[in-house]
Amino acid sequence: MKYAVTGAGPDLEVEVLDPPAGPGRLRVRVHGREYDVGWSPALGSTHWWLEWDGRRQMVAIEPEGDGLGVTLAIDHLDLRVAPASPLPRKRREQGGILQTVEVRAPMPGLLVTVEVRPGQAVGAGATVAVIEAMKMQMELRAPAAGTVREVRATGGREVSAGEVIAVLVPDGGGR
Repeated sequence: MKYAVTGAGPDLEVEVLDPPAGPGRLRVRVHGREYDVGWSPALGSTHWWLEWDGRRQMVAIEPEGDGLGVTLAIDHLDLRVAPASPLPRKRREQGGILQTVEVRAPMPGLLVTVEVRPGQAVGAGATVAVIEAMKMQMELRAPAAGTVREVRATGGREVSAGEVIAVLVPDGGGR
């Protein structure tokens, strides 16, 4: 999964690679270079130990406005992190008619709850599921009004970046 990181110097594209490097570890690519990054809780829900290239550093990450406040050593950065690629993924029939839309996890984390069930009608923007990563929760929302065709994940378990949580048939699709 690729993320755009903006707000602290030059914009970066950060790619979290699959599969993870192991429990509590991610494989991350920045500027074409791959890193094995470890993280573990340090203090409370906002302070974490990060490990990369033989270094270990405490980092504080807290929501600030519509971004993140990140403090690394004595440097404080105001960052915005957003998926760099479109997140719902669409599938099309051969004739070009929209058939389904997949709601995917934008990052690895704990799938806290799945709020929909097969056959349920949902409005555009309705909460489909809630995911938690680094002690912050994010609602995954329906990108269009429609009907839930499948639910492929259950709450209370870890999911990987890009994993399909639910499949929707948009209103007027799937015929």
